[in-house]
Formats: sequence, C-alpha cells, structure tokens
Amino acid sequence: MNEWTTSPLEDLATFQKGRKVEVINQARNGFLPYLGAGVISGRANSEFASIIGAVLASENDLLMLWDGERSGLVGTGKRGVVSSTVAKLTPKPKIDGRFLCYALFRYFDWIQARRTGTGVPHVPKDLAKILQVDHPADKSEQLRIANVLDTIDEAISTTEAVIAKLKQVRAGMLHDMLSYGLDEHGQLRDPITHPEQFKDSPIGRIPKEWIFGPLSRFVPKAEYGISSCLGENGVPVLRMNNISGGEAQLSDLKYSSAHIPDRLWLRPGDVLFNRTNSWEHVGRTGIWRGQIERTTFASYLVRLNNNPDLLNSELLNLWLNWPMIQIAVRRFATPAVQQVNINPTNLRQVQAAFPKNINEQNEIVVRIGQQDSAIRSLLAENIKLKSIKFGFQDDLLTARVRVPETVSFQESKL
Repeated sequence: MNEWTTSPLEDLATFQKGRKVEVINQARNGFLPYLGAGVISGRANSEFASIIGAVLASENDLLMLWDGERSGLVGTGKRGVVSSTVAKLTPKPKIDGRFLCYALFRYFDWIQARRTGTGVPHVPKDLAKILQVDHPADKSEQLRIANVLDTIDEAISTTEAVIAKLKQVRAGMLHDMLSYGLDEHGQLRDPITHPEQFKDSPIGRIPKEWIFGPLSRFVPKAEYGISSCLGENGVPVLRMNNISGGEAQLSDLKYSSAHIPDRLWLRPGDVLFNRTNSWEHVGRTGIWRGQIERTTFASYLVRLNNNPDLLNSELLNLWLNWPMIQIAVRRFATPAVQQVNINPTNLRQVQAAFPKNINEQNEIVVRIGQQDSAIRSLLAENIKLKSIKFGFQDDLLTARVRVPETVSFQESKL
C-alpha cells in the first residue's frame, strides 16, 4: 500500500474569505442560500444573499467558520453565497474534498488553540501555511477512507431523521391524547365526527367523561424542598438543573449534610416543578423514578402531590410538559433578581381537565411511553454510531488502520 505524507494546508486547498452582501429572508432571483455559521453547524438555512459581488461556493467546496467562538469548524456539500465570517476552501487535485473535510475535523482543537483577536476570535491568518495535514499520497486511499466515514455519517443522519419524525409524532399524539382522550374501545375521540362525545367547558370542548377544575382539585398539596448549603458530602439533593426532558436526572448531583425531615424524602412517582429559574427554563417539570435511595430536593423545586384517586402522577408530568400548558404556566411568572418565579399557589390555579376514568389516564401514559421508549432506543443507537465514527476517524485518519485497496464502496458499508 502507498505511504502517507504531510502537506501544508495551502498545498491542498485555496482559500477565499466571504464578503458582506445583501441578505434577505426569502428566495428571490439573483439570490442564493446564505452560508453562515448556522449552516456549517448543521442548522437549516433560512436566509438568502445576493450573488452580486459575492463569493460563491459549490457542493465540492469546503466551508470553514473564520470568526467567532466556533471558528475552525468545517463543513461541505453546500451551494450558495459565502458569509463574511466564513472562508471557502477549494480542494486542489491532489486531495479529495470529503477526506480533507474529515481530516480538518481532527484539527479543530488545534485551530481553536491558535485563534487570534481580542474581541471576536479569528482563525489565524497564516493557517494555510502553519497547519500540516496528514494524508495518503494515493488519492484512491483518500476516497476509500471518505467512503467509510460517509457511510457512518449516512447512518447517523438517517437515525437522526427518524428520531426527529418520532418526536413530531409524539408531539401530535400528546396533543390529541390530552385534548380528546381515548374512548371505551381505546380509540382516539374525534370532535368532528362525534361531537356528541364532547361538552363545553371554560377551556373549550372537552370529552364528556372528563372532569374539569383548577389544578388544585387534582393536586391538593405542593411542598418546597430543603434550604441548606450544598456540597460534596451528605445525602443527594436534586436541583433545578437536574430537571430535563420530563425526567429527574442524576447528572452533577450536590449533597447536603443537614437533617432531612421524613416528609421531604423523594418517593418514586413524585413530580417536581422548577418554580425559580430563567424565563426559558422556569416551569420545567420532571418525575422522580427512584433511581437511588434516600434523595431529597432543593427549595427551588416544588413537589406536586397529586390525588391518586383523581390523577395519575405520570399523566400530571406529561400534562405539565405539554407546550401549551408550559405557556399557560409562565403567565403566572413574576420577576425576581435575574430570574422569574412561579408561586405554586398560582400554579394550582391553572385550569385543567383530565379523564375521570383512571384506566383511560393509564392507557394515555402507556401509549406516550411507547413513543418515548422508541425514541430513547434510537438515541442510544445514535450515540453508538457516533462512538463508532469517532473510533474509525481516529484510526483511519492517523493510518493506524488502513482501508485495503480491495474494499469497494458497497463493501465498506456497515
């Protein structure tokens, strides 16, 4: 097999910095997608720029973020107008563009450590001269490496697309379940074809079998957590940053050595509401699943004690994480020093409607749980794929593992 060599980046690609041009929010003749920092980071393009006096990129060019905190980040496969904060790299004949893009990912930390600028950091102006890139001398080996890594990237992209679709389905299902519920046959009620199954209420039409009232009807009591200094010793204490995605998480736990009243130990199924935080995070709600014994919670959290005869705690958690209820809850937020606060008494004034039949509540929880389980499974698969990619990149881009000449593109697929 042919050997590897090292070349300065300027021998592998030409550089051209983007320019400032007219930018608009909709497509128009004479305008192309605007290739800025967000596009390189993977976000969908939402702006268009004039081609007059612009630096244009094709799908074969690489884009490097030149200015900002993420300067040095690279991307490829984008056609459009290059932003003034981005540089276009056009690969020279000796290097495969896809291979070069993967290779430059490896040097991201190296580039970041050499940024210049006292305000907005920049890629060093002489990057093309000082960055030495390892690569196979034989372009066919570059192509084989890029094909292997592309295959993994395609699997990651496909998995992420399925996850996004399942999240959309879950959001629609949650809205329908919490608005219409399930009839005695386990079918979603339809207010259009069966209006007789619904009744009027102060919050709109709800199923006849449901009960309505302030949240306090279903949650008769709310409890504040402990107020004590937290450190690295004692009993685990959940804080506001431990509530995420409808769950109580165990990351970055703090501890308390104070005496904990028996009533403030957490029980599996407890619903915790974040009453104080920034505007975008206040109201976060998660459920404690008893991951560890003898755990309590801080005073910025409130435990909502539901009446189990009227409301399943899992359904309460789903309801409080429903986007339209999050909006309703934030209407009760009052400003504090650099934060906002939602008083639990005010919270329990929010109007709510739930199935009277606990079996219907349980079935809603089960169906949403099935969606959540499928999403979690795919998220775990995606983490595994990214781990595989990281290992492959490290091996293939350092020549520790060589791709044989006999391996075709199809054979390289996972």
